[in-house]
Amino acid sequence: MYEPLRATAKKPSRHKSMRFKMRIIVYCLLLLFLVTCKNNSGKTKTERIDYLAQKAFEDKEFIGNILVADQGEIIYKKSFGSADKENNLQNSDTTKFLIASVSKPITAILILRLVDKGILKLDDTLNKHFTNLDSKLGKISVHQLLSHTSGINEVINEEKGMDIKKLLSKATLGFEPGSGFKYSNSGYVILKEIAQSVTGKGYAELVQTEIFDPVGMTSSGVARNSKLDKIAKGYKDASQTEPAIIDFPLENIDGAGSVFSTTEDLYKLDRALYLDGLLSANMKEQMLKQHIPEEYGYGWFVRERGGVWDVYCHKGNLAGFASFITRRTQKNQFIIILSNAENADLSDIENGIHKILRTQD
Repeated sequence: MYEPLRATAKKPSRHKSMRFKMRIIVYCLLLLFLVTCKNNSGKTKTERIDYLAQKAFEDKEFIGNILVADQGEIIYKKSFGSADKENNLQNSDTTKFLIASVSKPITAILILRLVDKGILKLDDTLNKHFTNLDSKLGKISVHQLLSHTSGINEVINEEKGMDIKKLLSKATLGFEPGSGFKYSNSGYVILKEIAQSVTGKGYAELVQTEIFDPVGMTSSGVARNSKLDKIAKGYKDASQTEPAIIDFPLENIDGAGSVFSTTEDLYKLDRALYLDGLLSANMKEQMLKQHIPEEYGYGWFVRERGGVWDVYCHKGNLAGFASFITRRTQKNQFIIILSNAENADLSDIENGIHKILRTQD
């Protein structure tokens, strides 16, 4: 008998198996390449910062200007979105923004300039500059106003013709002056009032002659509601679909939040604070000293990064605007973010930039 034929499986050749494996590898590499092309954040610090900022803009989380300096040199500056969407004006290097509470470091520098000149003393009390004050209020010092330790409850309001002297005579305390810390807009408005009293000059003139002119900040000033056409238009958010309205007199927050500026001008201020012309060595030391441990100096919040307390920063928010400034003095690093969208969360962007600055190119 003949034995029946049996079907046998044909083994794939070694060449075909290799070709199949190669196709899988090529496919995976192609997929990786496409993903990388789409999400590549770059290799240099500048490229990585640009990727981060561009993504925030594309996700409608940010509009405005960003400037970053490392070792004292500008490594990144770029503008995003419109300064006035309705009139098709784009944000640019020269766009002016309301910087809100980033005005406070400027007011602190002004006060310290007057101390340097012997016009003011840090231990001067309110009794020296105002009358008809409660006995405890009268003992509040310039030092306590600068460091937010005065304990004074907010007295400023949104009324036209606000009289800070009258409001101060009726002010109350949240705690004994010098015994605690509470961030105070009113405290910095009072500092403005003291500066005006001892010099006989208005706040706008004082910051111009004492800070902006010496530093060369040619695009900075004190804003007024009737002259906002030279400043970026503020919006509710980064989509720029709804303009924001400042419905109170900006002069009410002189000293605390009425300055306008540009990223370039604020970089000039950062540079000037490393030199001797703007403030004496003693006043610079006082400005950066932790008067409230791990919290506040004069005009600057103090923060730790990598175990070192060398980060001096301030945020600002106002109808239509947001701002964030950071100086890292031991590494000579500087970040300024200005936005004409009030709901922009600049903390995430600033923190992302800081992480990039910690890396090597």
